[in-house]
Amino acid sequence: MEMIDVENDLLSVLSKGSNKFSKGQRIIAKYILNNYDKAAFMTASKLGKTVQVIPHITDEIKRRIQLLGQQKTYDIIITEIGGTIGDIESAPFMEAIRQMKWELGDRAINVHLTYVPYLHAAGELKTKPTQHSVKELQSVGIQPDVLVLRTEKHLDEGIRKKVANFCNVDFDCVVQSEDLPSIYEVPVAMQNQGLDEAILRKCHEPIGERPALGPWKSFLDRRAKATEEVHIGLVGKYDLQDAYKSIREALLQAGTYNDRKTVLTFINSEEITEENVGEMLKGQDGIVVCPGFGQRGIEGKVIAAHYSRTHDIPTFGICLGMQLIFDKGYEFEETDGLRLIGGKVEKIDRKDMIIPHMGWNELEINRDCPILKSLPEHPYVYFVHSYAAVCDEANVSAYCDYG
Repeated sequence: MEMIDVENDLLSVLSKGSNKFSKGQRIIAKYILNNYDKAAFMTASKLGKTVQVIPHITDEIKRRIQLLGQQKTYDIIITEIGGTIGDIESAPFMEAIRQMKWELGDRAINVHLTYVPYLHAAGELKTKPTQHSVKELQSVGIQPDVLVLRTEKHLDEGIRKKVANFCNVDFDCVVQSEDLPSIYEVPVAMQNQGLDEAILRKCHEPIGERPALGPWKSFLDRRAKATEEVHIGLVGKYDLQDAYKSIREALLQAGTYNDRKTVLTFINSEEITEENVGEMLKGQDGIVVCPGFGQRGIEGKVIAAHYSRTHDIPTFGICLGMQLIFDKGYEFEETDGLRLIGGKVEKIDRKDMIIPHMGWNELEINRDCPILKSLPEHPYVYFVHSYAAVCDEANVSAYCDYG
């Protein structure tokens, strides 16, 4: 199974895959304009025709959606179309999936995620936003096969039946995505409601033995039973819940697999001073100096990193946070670090490794990819950091290799 996010970024396409494409309409339009057969274009122009949203843009969207299924041996391709139904940006994508449904028949289904708000003052759930959303979807020729209702409160059978009746959806295809303590509990909740079986039935696929989800449920069990707390401070400047989402989840999972309950505290680096750093880092078993280039908040990161290293607090730096604590860095030019850990940050020059990347770097373009063949020879794009810390042996506690 592969997932496509048509409103996300182009990182995978830039490397070797087709599983993501970004700001879809603009990228696809540019691709068509750059690669449309010149002779055919001139002929069409003489006949009064030109490149249009329909069919050229929509055909390209459909081609990309189906590309993975044609090139690789996936059983299912999941395509997520972000945004809100009715947004002008998503109109070409709506039309493309409308066409695909009719072209593929039972081999394609539409799953629509909607919101069922809870009015605290009235103490009741409202299904009107869901009904209106489905009506908007139907107005562009798309009938949802499955509805997933996002909700803060549990939806009883009566509400689900009401939604099914008003939205022309089978009752067993109306499932709820209720607020849960952890996102990792969502797949189990979906399975308990029969979402997987409903999708297979709609596609006329055989329904086999119900998956036990053993490792997944074991992870949830360990997560629930972990009681010993480990407190980690995230030192950064972005005071938003999702700003360091991947870092948060990595730390939470690391805690679970070590039977610990990870307690994360955001520490705003803009508020850290020499005078209050001790108080702000008080009670932390370790800190992570988070990414985030730019002048804002950098002094607080420097103070926090220096304090933690001189007060025996385990410190982990990521990206800029890593570069701060070593002797030297060479990403742009030779730059002195805080010399808190002996070693240097230098370019990874290994041809035998696949290196995950984020940052401004020069790319070696895969000219076999039709999306990239028209790019300049040596563009710099936001794609990767191919730098790593080389530590003195005395400071190395573990080794990790990319692969």
